[in-house]
Amino acid sequence: MSSFSHKNLYNSIRGFATAIHSSGMILQKDFDLLTHLVKHVTPKSKKTVDSDGDLFSNGPTPTLPRPSSTGTDDLVASLPRPFRKALEAIRLKDTRRLLIYLKQISYMEETKLQEVISSIPRTIITELFRAIDPFVVARDADPTDQAHISHGAFQTLSLGATIDVWGVRRVYSQLLRYMLVLLSALKNSGGVLLAEEYGYFLRCAASASDLGGIKWVWHEMIRTNTAEWRHGGLYNEFISARFLTNPSYTSYDKTRRMVTGRSLHQSKFILHWRQVRRLDWLRYQTRLNKLYFGLNKDVAHAEDLVRVMRKNGPAGRIFHFIRRDGIFMDESLACDLMIAFGRAGSLQFVKIVILEHIFGIDMAKITSDTATPINYSLEFSLPRVRIRPTVLLMKAVVETYGSNSEIGLALQLVKYISETYDIPIPSSVWKDLLEWTYIMSAPPTSTGWKAAHMFSKVPKGEVVELIWDMMVSEPYYVQPSFEHYDILIRSIAGQHRLDKLLPRMREALELYNFQCQEYEDAVIEYVQMINNGVRISETIHRYQRARFRKATMRYSIQTWCRKFLDSVRAHNPTNPLLVVAVPDFINEFRAFIPNPAIYRTSSGYVSLFDPQRETDRLFFVEEFPLAMQVKNKLGEILYFDTSTRKHVSASTRYTLAGRTPISYFSLQTLLTTTGRSKIPKFQDRVVVGREVEQSMNDSEAKSSPEQTGDTYDDDDDYY
Repeated sequence: MSSFSHKNLYNSIRGFATAIHSSGMILQKDFDLLTHLVKHVTPKSKKTVDSDGDLFSNGPTPTLPRPSSTGTDDLVASLPRPFRKALEAIRLKDTRRLLIYLKQISYMEETKLQEVISSIPRTIITELFRAIDPFVVARDADPTDQAHISHGAFQTLSLGATIDVWGVRRVYSQLLRYMLVLLSALKNSGGVLLAEEYGYFLRCAASASDLGGIKWVWHEMIRTNTAEWRHGGLYNEFISARFLTNPSYTSYDKTRRMVTGRSLHQSKFILHWRQVRRLDWLRYQTRLNKLYFGLNKDVAHAEDLVRVMRKNGPAGRIFHFIRRDGIFMDESLACDLMIAFGRAGSLQFVKIVILEHIFGIDMAKITSDTATPINYSLEFSLPRVRIRPTVLLMKAVVETYGSNSEIGLALQLVKYISETYDIPIPSSVWKDLLEWTYIMSAPPTSTGWKAAHMFSKVPKGEVVELIWDMMVSEPYYVQPSFEHYDILIRSIAGQHRLDKLLPRMREALELYNFQCQEYEDAVIEYVQMINNGVRISETIHRYQRARFRKATMRYSIQTWCRKFLDSVRAHNPTNPLLVVAVPDFINEFRAFIPNPAIYRTSSGYVSLFDPQRETDRLFFVEEFPLAMQVKNKLGEILYFDTSTRKHVSASTRYTLAGRTPISYFSLQTLLTTTGRSKIPKFQDRVVVGREVEQSMNDSEAKSSPEQTGDTYDDDDDYY
């Protein structure tokens, strides 16, 4: 079916629902309220050129009669305080304050909330949903945006107030609840969502990693007889949400969306029962230390999110509906479909239908078994291109083939797109290539591919350095960020190549020092704002962002130091590695060395404790039940009932725990630490240490002492 008639018929942003209504449908009270909210500027006098070419002034522009704002003022004044404050926050584009008052709105009585929704203009509800778009919230109110927080960082940095046990940012789970409360009131008042608003709901459910919520929102269009409003933009949002194609939907954790041999069993190939048992056992061992991170919320047992997307049936049905309805296929939609089929391992479909038929990239000389080995003499034929690729296709290629451990093929395609269409390879694409290579080359992922006897899927560790050298050399000359160094150093440490580790760590330490300076500037600006008695959201966000960046970068450096000490092996007691290298390393990176520092010698272990620093210890706080699903030799499904434990760091200075007002801290403390918990005095540390030891020996689950309140505002500093 030709898609020409559908290309420009409807607005791609607002959708069919808005296009069918004329401007005459806008109510007078809608116009009055919007006029009241928008700041008007008096037009200046306008100069015009007459027929003789001389400039003359028309004088002051006559003021047009405006609608009376009496009704608007009365309407705004009659609204409850949370609604008035929310409208003011929308006008000021203050997302942080809007979230605070949105929380108060969600706790209003149901009947009162329904009355308010019925009384305000419908356009205001749309503006409210638009203002709490998860992408806007991530930009303005989430200091952890664009950052992957591992399970280890979650415990060590005490991020319980930011991330829940599912590994999801709490702000998006709360935001989904607020939006559902507003939707319930809207439906009870006889209204329905517009096409644009469905997109915001899909984004919010996906940001909360709620697959059941995503399907519910999509099927809500059928229940409300609005399915005919679905256009290309909505299909794009649904595919992105359903298959978690946006990295933010999996909290920037690539291990949650990588394809494994176990997930492809019985859908792409059949593994021997011994291989299946070994893969199940590997998954069991790795899952015990991850809480509920990356699990499906809709099932009782521990099911990884990628398992839900292991079959190509759902993606195939959506592709059929798009072709049946004549939806225009743009690059964004094609890339999302490409990633969706990649989740199921359908690389043949990606190769023939998407890359060759849609983008015109001939991959006849590239086979799916071309994994890690990189051939630079590949030739590509260039037929008629239907869609000209951009950076968006580069990212989709890396996501699709990287998640399937086809690193060499992903690199070849990225280089081809860059050279053929003269598109510079951005730093983010290089980072994704490095990270996918490191994940697939390191345990436990590499162990899983080897257990499935798919050795071509395991790239060598040197490939990470190969991609790094390509990135920083001609013709790309990409300036590495701290995240690039983090991936490279972890890869080098995993290969026990200590001679290359120290130079890279010193280079990365310079970037950390720059971040420390940024943090100090943000702290001074933040303290000055508090002392002046004002509130500026940009200043708060800068402070929280800099605080988070400094804490996570320090945690990464501490992890490198721990890996270095764990890699020390020497059977000769006079080995220079033990006598010279390790002491010099501890002295150089003393601020980041774990306390106590433990490393192995030929005669045992050495433990160095610094009494002037906090002890790096984790203590148990809570236990969660976990049911693991495995298969036996006969193919029967068995369930192993076990549990996973949550721990919290005993240190406070360099974590992100606490929201104590800054008046309790000196400026020197604020500049040198990131913790906002009250720091015990030196003479109290012995008592605190004993309490920590007692809590670690206590096997009973206790309530978490972490602050679990909202993290997008520091109200304690204002009230």
